Amino acid sequence: MKTILVPTDFSPAANSAMRYAAQLALRTRAKLILYHSFMIPTAVANIPTGALAMDELEQHSMHLLKTAERKLIRKYGTGLNIVRKCGGGPAVDLILEAAEKHKADLIVMGLQGKSFLVGKLLGSITTAVIRKSGVPVLSVGLYMRFREPKKLVFASDERLVSPLVFRPVAEFASLFDSHVYLLNVALYPEEFLEAPHKLPAYSKLHAPLDKLDHSFHYEQGEDIPQAVNHFVRKTKSDLLIMVPHRHSFLGRLLNEPVTRQMAFKTKVPFLTLPDRH
Repeated sequence: MKTILVPTDFSPAANSAMRYAAQLALRTRAKLILYHSFMIPTAVANIPTGALAMDELEQHSMHLLKTAERKLIRKYGTGLNIVRKCGGGPAVDLILEAAEKHKADLIVMGLQGKSFLVGKLLGSITTAVIRKSGVPVLSVGLYMRFREPKKLVFASDERLVSPLVFRPVAEFASLFDSHVYLLNVALYPEEFLEAPHKLPAYSKLHAPLDKLDHSFHYEQGEDIPQAVNHFVRKTKSDLLIMVPHRHSFLGRLLNEPVTRQMAFKTKVPFLTLPDRH
């Protein structure tokens, strides 16, 4: 892991994500890019917005980023390699462009609220980034503090997952000497009958994790997010990992109205991986 991008609006949730990302950057020796997107002002009552207003917004953004940088260095030391960037326009588009431009290996973002489903799942910006990002996105809750991820839960309800998906999982596990719980979740126990000893289709996927400490597990229940969360608590895991496939239960959660969804509260950071085939 060489580059970590941290989009921030300087809210408490974003500040929590910055602190988490800073400690992760120290342990991985990664460059930390603090990024802020500001809204471009529009003309009001025939009064045009000029370059001066844009310059002022950019200067103000860089000032806020510099203040955030100083706080991180004061707290975690001068070993941090921090770069400050900002831009004006739609937040999601700019975040994705910044990730591509700076070849980010990971995006770290704050969550809104105390749970995944509060008003809007993960907050509209984080949700959109998760759905569209070509790099892993790590979502960090407001009260989550960094601890080395020694226990990772990779949860899936899919029959087929590309081996490429497991590369970030293997990287995290190698960096922190972690145990990986490969968890399959399903609505009905009959779905497990085809593969009683391994997760479905994992015969092809075992290679990326072959040299890592890992184990296979199953959870069943009508409330799949609750089943996943129960397993995370039961194993005292440090990180939850999922792939938001279009047809997976996480994909459905990301796209359906919150009022139809199940509360999915977690005490651990949430890593989503791009669906690569």
